[in-house]
Amino acid sequence: EWLYGDGADASREELKSKLKEMKDIVGPIEKRKEEASQRPAKIQSIKESLESTKAFIDSMRTQINAAEQISSSVATESSSTTTADPSSSTSNDFEGLEDEDTTSSPTTTISTEAPSSTPSMPQYTREDLDEIVAVYETIHSWFNTKLAEQEALPPTADPVLLVADVHAKSQELTTASMNIIMKAMKIPGQERAQWGDYGGGSSSSSSSKKPKTK
Repeated sequence: EWLYGDGADASREELKSKLKEMKDIVGPIEKRKEEASQRPAKIQSIKESLESTKAFIDSMRTQINAAEQISSSVATESSSTTTADPSSSTSNDFEGLEDEDTTSSPTTTISTEAPSSTPSMPQYTREDLDEIVAVYETIHSWFNTKLAEQEALPPTADPVLLVADVHAKSQELTTASMNIIMKAMKIPGQERAQWGDYGGGSSSSSSSKKPKTK
């Protein structure tokens, strides 16, 4: 209405000012619409990420507990087999008079090797478990809080559970899990970026630098 009235003779600056006013009104509406259309898929994605991370944590805990139990069992068996044979300490008055090949008793070698089912070392450590659990619990708590706040808002209110934030938290879960796996696989930090830029991101740039030759 203004455009076809006083706006017909408006200056360029006035037109720019009116355009900004319109964008200030329409912008938040479009943003809410965009967020509302993308939010369901992102919510489903982070739920799946949380579930897979929880399954990974359960698997780690089971593996660590099993490795510790096996290690404890092997240590107990090993200590019980090191008990000296009492007959080896007996002697008589004629000891040393007979030929050496007839008096020497067979030497028993006690194997200290662990059973074949025993892992040389756990794939994951308690520190690895604590690290991924901390990330999982932080993001799980954040998501539940924000989701409850978002569901309590009317459609016309600005969102508090942003699509970009949900995506970032999902990526954080994936990165944390991959870092634990790669560390257990003994992959050096400077090579982890080749597997999807996990482990900080700065490692790839530093590893690509070559020393200058004189």
